[in-house]
Amino acid sequence: MNTTGYPVAETTGTASFTYAMAWGLNNDMLLPAPQYRTAVAKAWGWLTSVALHTDGRVGNCQPGGAAPANNFDANSTSDFCVGQFLLAAAEVSRLEPPLSSALLLSTYQTA
Repeated sequence: MNTTGYPVAETTGTASFTYAMAWGLNNDMLLPAPQYRTAVAKAWGWLTSVALHTDGRVGNCQPGGAAPANNFDANSTSDFCVGQFLLAAAEVSRLEPPLSSALLLSTYQTA
């Protein structure tokens, strides 16, 4: 990742990939499942610990239709981004067995 050109974390892409992988797991479309569960746990850990603010807002949202440039920050939000976050949340909540908080913490902290 080019952290010099794109120094701000971004929620919309992460939420979209998290939704897609969780949907794939829930519909037996992704193998090997343990590898994808780890990826989903890592992404969901970031979404819930960085993108989701303590006041309930979702931040780090790139403006819709904009290039990934220095045009947003941790407080930037949008309906589109929040919707993607909620899609990811809906699919992650359906995972069986549920993601454990220990797995979420361990995968995010080792990144």
